[in-house]
Amino acid sequence: MYYAISTDVAWREVGGELFVISPDGFLHGVRSEAGLFIWLQIERGSPRSEIIADLCEQFDVAPEEARRDFDEFVGTMLSKGLVLVRE
Repeated sequence: MYYAISTDVAWREVGGELFVISPDGFLHGVRSEAGLFIWLQIERGSPRSEIIADLCEQFDVAPEEARRDFDEFVGTMLSKGLVLVRE
């Protein structure tokens, strides 16, 4: 499965943190290193399976933990309209 950053948001990485402005002008801050990593991988066009494998390697976590972290982060971003499912 692939995801994409919504074209309706503006975002920047500043000092290892992610800041996203949603279409309604709300500022969302992501201070999690894993969250920033996932966001950047989505922005690159990486599929879910590759991002999870890369999370395991980058953060030395088990696949179950990487899947849980990915699904939680992306679920939150989807619910806020910041990330979309890409066909």
